[in-house]
Amino acid sequence: MQKATGTGPSSRGSCHPASSLAPEHVRTSVAREPGDLVGAYVELRNRKALEDRKAHRYRLITELKSMKGAFDLSSPIKQLEDDMAVIDAGLAQLDTPTAAWAPALGLGLHSRGS
Repeated sequence: MQKATGTGPSSRGSCHPASSLAPEHVRTSVAREPGDLVGAYVELRNRKALEDRKAHRYRLITELKSMKGAFDLSSPIKQLEDDMAVIDAGLAQLDTPTAAWAPALGLGLHSRGS
């Protein structure tokens, strides 16, 4: 039988978030979201994913604003609103012609390699 060292997952208790069990690179990448994730969706030209994320945040904001109680929910609401602003910026980028389309449209945009 192994002696408990106090450093394993069982010593952390159930009150710690599961993300504290994740390796550092995973926790760091989660912390960078939503900007990096929005950037990936823009690069993949995945408008539906961005619209779904925005709609989900809107539903969360609506639900949080409808809650009554002793908790101050202004901070999570502000974070969700900030996330929506990042998503809106990503959607705006999808509305802008890419450098690959520019020559065909006569826009004179330069590609990344030039």
